[in-house]
Amino acid sequence: MIFVHLLNDRSGSAKVLASVIEGVGDVERDLLVVADGDGVLSSVSTPKYYYSYTRYSNRWLTLFSYVASQVRLFLMLWPMTRSRPKHEPIYINTALPFGGAIFGRLTGRRVIYHLHEISVSPRLLQKFLWYIVRITAEEVRFVSEHQKRATGLLHPNMRVVYNTTSPELVLAAAKPYPVGAVDEFNVLMLATARDYKGIPEFITLARSLEAHSKFVFQLVTNDDAHVVEKYFGDKTELPSNMVLIPRTAELASLYRKASLVINLSRPNEWIETFGLTLLEAMTFGVPVIGPPEGGPVEVLGEELSDYLISGCDITRLKATLIKLSEDSDSYSRLSAQCRNRAMAFDWHSFVDALRI
Repeated sequence: MIFVHLLNDRSGSAKVLASVIEGVGDVERDLLVVADGDGVLSSVSTPKYYYSYTRYSNRWLTLFSYVASQVRLFLMLWPMTRSRPKHEPIYINTALPFGGAIFGRLTGRRVIYHLHEISVSPRLLQKFLWYIVRITAEEVRFVSEHQKRATGLLHPNMRVVYNTTSPELVLAAAKPYPVGAVDEFNVLMLATARDYKGIPEFITLARSLEAHSKFVFQLVTNDDAHVVEKYFGDKTELPSNMVLIPRTAELASLYRKASLVINLSRPNEWIETFGLTLLEAMTFGVPVIGPPEGGPVEVLGEELSDYLISGCDITRLKATLIKLSEDSDSYSRLSAQCRNRAMAFDWHSFVDALRI
């Protein structure tokens, strides 16, 4: 199989592709073709081929770089696949690497799309990418039922493959560790440095609890240092109880120390198609709060629906955090519920779904 991806970062889509490769890949026969970058895909054992793509502060330069990258991808695949069997599928991760899909269609190969997004900006680009999916894909996979409906894609072979937690994190989560903080209540959020990911709401929530010495708010950004510096340079002074953590691969230690993991994405601007950080936290038995729309609704399920709270509802968020920090019995019950719910998205079910 030839796996194709664009952004080699530490986002959920890259993590899921790494899990797909680990679950159904064959290191002796497969290839991974990805834009150069330092992300989770750098560590997979599958032989890798890189093409260049650069993001700029100017959106038009970024768009030009993106289109040029897909031309490079298309041209790379010709000599790379000349001696490989024609029945070998091309696995396109996210809608963005359209050069690989067009190549697959023109060479008569099976194209499988694994989509992680609902919309793409600008709108014209989205229409183009959805058109490429329709005319090239033999199969389209989605990460949630909500995403499948919301994309509006019409294709005869569509299905949902729910994400899972990587075996490494599952192993780390299985080790005994204390549940709940006594002297400190750590509220963790992992997000890219964008307003629509709910960072302004996170700052407001932290400031509302600044007088409560027990609370510490930790924000891990999936961005380079200069992007983070530019983003927060426009913000007012951060609350004294808030800590910025650079992009890191050491997620297990963060989840171990977290008392709560939160996702405050704005549904009117960015609907989470799944919510992988919530599932990862739940695997560790860490309670979570997610937005009341999109994939997180399916991840938390009916039994945890009380913790689907909008980032706009600071009053309810604050009250929930205070209650969990003061009521150890409620916290322990919620921790057990989260760990139990995470088992519905286990590794073996994920791999079985990929093989259907």
